[in-house]
Amino acid sequence: MLAGHGRIARPRPLIWSPGRRFRMGASMPLRRTRGCSQMAPACRGYSRRGGKRFWRGAGGLRAVGLRRAAPERRGGVARAEGRAEDQEPARLLPYKEPDESPSELVLERGSPTGSVLDLVRSTLGALVGSREAQGLDVDLPEHWRDQIKQLSKGKRRQLQRYYEIVEQINALENGFMEMTDAQLRSKTDVFRERVAAGESLESILPEAFACVREASKRALDMRHFDCQMVGGIVLHEGKTAEMDTGEGKTLVATLPVYLNALTGKGVHVVTVNEYLATRDAQWMGKIYTFLGLTVASVKEEMDLREKKTAYASDVIYVTATQLCFDHLHDCCATSAEHIALGELNYAIVDEVDSILIDESRNPMILSTKSREVLDRVELAAEVCHELLHERGYGKVNRLLELADAIHAGRLPTTLRSSPNVPRMQLQMVSEALAVLLDVLVSGPTHRMPNLKRLPDLADIERVRAGVLRGDPDLTPVAVYMLMYLRAELKGLRVYKPDIHAKKVTVTETGAVMLKELLGEHGEQFDSNSPVSLWESTTGGDVWGPYLVNALKATEFFRRGIEYIVMNGEVVIVDEATGRLRVKSRWEDGIHQAVEAKERVLQDKGVAGEGVVGNETVEVKPQNYTIASVTFQVFFKYYKKLAGMSGTAVSEQQEFYENYNLTVVKIPTHRPRIRIDRPNIVYLSEDAKMQALIMELMNCQGARPHRNQLHTRV
Repeated sequence: MLAGHGRIARPRPLIWSPGRRFRMGASMPLRRTRGCSQMAPACRGYSRRGGKRFWRGAGGLRAVGLRRAAPERRGGVARAEGRAEDQEPARLLPYKEPDESPSELVLERGSPTGSVLDLVRSTLGALVGSREAQGLDVDLPEHWRDQIKQLSKGKRRQLQRYYEIVEQINALENGFMEMTDAQLRSKTDVFRERVAAGESLESILPEAFACVREASKRALDMRHFDCQMVGGIVLHEGKTAEMDTGEGKTLVATLPVYLNALTGKGVHVVTVNEYLATRDAQWMGKIYTFLGLTVASVKEEMDLREKKTAYASDVIYVTATQLCFDHLHDCCATSAEHIALGELNYAIVDEVDSILIDESRNPMILSTKSREVLDRVELAAEVCHELLHERGYGKVNRLLELADAIHAGRLPTTLRSSPNVPRMQLQMVSEALAVLLDVLVSGPTHRMPNLKRLPDLADIERVRAGVLRGDPDLTPVAVYMLMYLRAELKGLRVYKPDIHAKKVTVTETGAVMLKELLGEHGEQFDSNSPVSLWESTTGGDVWGPYLVNALKATEFFRRGIEYIVMNGEVVIVDEATGRLRVKSRWEDGIHQAVEAKERVLQDKGVAGEGVVGNETVEVKPQNYTIASVTFQVFFKYYKKLAGMSGTAVSEQQEFYENYNLTVVKIPTHRPRIRIDRPNIVYLSEDAKMQALIMELMNCQGARPHRNQLHTRV
């Protein structure tokens, strides 16, 4: 019977076949070797099936570490003599290592099955704990092995390839140490010629990395460690490298930056702020200039000519925001002379999770000024200020917001069931009572006749003090008082804010009052209906959008938090970094509304924090968008993109789905001595604060012992 066209019985309990693992069970079919027309072809090389390596030898396809005894061959076709039932049982015997293949064991016939199992067990036991069993064929530090054991099999195999390249780099180190400075610098020209001749960057990588390591030792007295070499390889392959704090990400970037700059197409190193871009360009630039490359940093105050010169360098350090705005300017350029950025070849993003994940959807907007009359913006701000602050309706609105929040938290039910009330809710009740006292003193009491049923100011102050103490008798009184006001004053609500969407809905009461105030300032409307604020029968401009923006500027945009006033300018404070965005402006008329609000406050003599200088705030014309882009869209334009971060593994799914970036965890240079304890989640803010207080009290000499440190949420 031809092998491969029938079934040959194999004895229990051990069964093995090409392309299959050991298993216990019935007989198995002998199959042909993939890619060969006969059972036992004369072929060489490795094959891979089912995640396991196999050796293609003269005896057919066999697993590394095991070899099947070649059957008798006739005419190039393997045949089995006699019936399958008459065959002797298979056995395993030690086999000496041949010259052309790894150490093997030969399957032969005639041995008892018990000895076969013992031999297999002893062989597998000898491999446990070996480098080959772990997928590591190079000598590694012990703490590297401990960290690598936590990775998946695929990640370990990936790092194995990186370590082999690092060994090649280390083998070249002595040769580069013997070179003079001029010889080391001339290697850049040699590498460029090889790249221009068609040689790949991967083939040059070991020499280029060894060259950068030696240049760094001479220029900065800093030597790249092996783990930093691994990080450089990861970045060159267009992946995200996670390296712990203090592992030297800034120095790691010099390796792939130098290698990819050899193409002459420029490399962008993207930082989170301008200070880091300038610092790294001056610091790491010593390595690049030592090797004959040009380096520059791009700043916001540069003009077009200076930016073109900077972007023409081999290595460019720039912020992500500046990069996007320069890209938008290039898109709007009318001639090639006005293009500064040029080709997007390769970029390394520092703190990649912050830029590509946290701020990925924040739009970068390029706008221009419009020819709009600003009188309506200023008058809308003045009318809203008069309604909310001078007539006191802003306090009523705040009181109703707090009452709504207390009602949504179902605080009355909690009070009926238990005297223990969360501290956060007690503070909210206390704040609502403070606003109530303010309303009774300076609010529109002429429109609130039912407030006469409330206790006098002294009694309300006594209730508020009891709430702060957590008095179980006075707290329900305060809550029921607020619920009563919530029902009685709902007709005086001017607008309803949505803090999450940053939207404002003007109520019918608010529309009537705003229209009355506009009429007092001489404005005329087509009808007496409040709808005329948003509709015009003559086709003219309407007041509604200006009033809504003025209310938004009062409710959501707070001086000292979202912006500051500096030298007569409203300057935005970046929510993510806390830095000033001098040339940025909010769109849709919001920036104008904030400027008008500050102008009114200056005219009224209302002082406050967050003001630098004595210049008068001027309301500038509204900008309209001519181009916009987000980080998520822009960074996909690069031919190759890489990133560095200390916390990228937690976001690896987002990186792969949005940018097709894989994350590789880089082992540390030295063993980690920090103890990372699991997060602790508390049921309430009070419980968390109590735990923090206990932790502080347990600290010795105002400094906790390292064994007492915890990672909290």
